[in-house]
Amino acid sequence: MTESILVGKSEVPVFIQPRMANRHGLVAGATGTGKTVTLQRLAESFSRIGVPVFLADVKGDLAGISRAGGDNEKVAERVARYTGLSTEFVERNDLRLVLWRFLKELLRDEGKTVGRLDSRFTGHDRDSGGEFPEYDPSMEAVGLGYVTLMNDYIRRELGFETDLVYRPLAYEVFPWKWEGQENQFVNVAEDLRRAMVRNPFLHVLFASGYYDFATPYFDTVYTVNHLGLPEELRDHVSIAFYEAGHMMYIRKADHAKLKRDVAAFIEEAAAAP
Repeated sequence: MTESILVGKSEVPVFIQPRMANRHGLVAGATGTGKTVTLQRLAESFSRIGVPVFLADVKGDLAGISRAGGDNEKVAERVARYTGLSTEFVERNDLRLVLWRFLKELLRDEGKTVGRLDSRFTGHDRDSGGEFPEYDPSMEAVGLGYVTLMNDYIRRELGFETDLVYRPLAYEVFPWKWEGQENQFVNVAEDLRRAMVRNPFLHVLFASGYYDFATPYFDTVYTVNHLGLPEELRDHVSIAFYEAGHMMYIRKADHAKLKRDVAAFIEEAAAAP
């Protein structure tokens, strides 16, 4: 971004360099001196060079000077660069990428799909022309192992005999019931906030894998940063990251790291005043 933005004219034009706009600014002046026009100029200029712009027009001052915008190819190019998809695919999806489409599209040219629980795993559908993957290759890779190990552990190690079937995923619970969350975006982060403020001795550890699309790691970061906890409780929340997916412990190095992280978390929480 090298294009200078004109923000004012008097005897000498006043410009701002986009690379210097990563800080706060104040536009002040009496009524009629051009504050709104200056804001409009900044917003339109940044938008034109591909910088996303958000305006909170509380009083409606901008409503009379704004006009409907069009698509900006630079935004699509940026989304494509961040996701590894083609600009054409991003544009065809109106910049809104549904997860299942992403998992099918990312390696479509190689005839592969990407895992949801762990995107390090890839699979093969019957063909590459579909919209969604046929299955989650990461679930297929580890699901059978979970069932086998669990059945062996409870019978051989624990000596527990039963005819009940062990299911790694209980699909019988569907469809979910959303008591208290109807007609709104489901957000249980507020439940965690209430629990932590009511019990100030509660500590929480989040373990997040970088390759997890079921519970993406940055969703964890965003949620923790927006919990709304009082300052004295914010250090009661810890986040640990792993070079794996949803079940990070299937990677040997992260299995060991998870054990260390949990042990350190328990020791620190127990020692806290």
